[in-house]
Amino acid sequence: MSFFENRANRAIGFGGTLGGILLLISSYTAFTQLSSSKNEPQTITAQQLITEGYGDNLFMTVTNYTPLLNAMIVKEDDIERSTMNRGVWVPITPKRTSKSVKKRPECKVILYSRYLYDPEQINAFSRTKEFTGLVVDNIPVGDKINSDAFSSIFPDADFDNILIIEHNKKPPGYLKVVLLLLAGLIITPIGLMGLYQYFKN
Repeated sequence: MSFFENRANRAIGFGGTLGGILLLISSYTAFTQLSSSKNEPQTITAQQLITEGYGDNLFMTVTNYTPLLNAMIVKEDDIERSTMNRGVWVPITPKRTSKSVKKRPECKVILYSRYLYDPEQINAFSRTKEFTGLVVDNIPVGDKINSDAFSSIFPDADFDNILIIEHNKKPPGYLKVVLLLLAGLIITPIGLMGLYQYFKN
């Protein structure tokens, strides 16, 4: 086998296997979100979400909340990238009152958004009374939220027990689940065959 054929098998093998596995994981995640959501979002207050949980519907419209914009995290180098790579993380607390504002807030809910990436949008969001999104568990929050501002406000934040709501995200459809599954089932064997050819030679 030539040098170029060997490199091609290596690229197909490792790339195909890894890509196929990621597609299968994405299919499982999408199916979990689909089976745990309803077509219409439930309306729930931030306090109810924290104390009672989201029940049997990951799709929700959250009301009576306060976005802690002073603890919002946005990476400056994300601003110039495509929408898929943008991301801001806004801690959400129950509506702050004159009494609660004197207490140190707890971080139990974080809104992850690809839509709030300039001052005008952030300012407009701060005046809204509700937002809609889907509870997710595949956003690398622990890797992103590392600013001094966030740490000073939430020194004891436990990322394993923080609810992450992706802004404006809806439950996936059955078609997406099936397409991801089929793609994973097709690409993974191709990758494994490439690995076999690579290591055989």
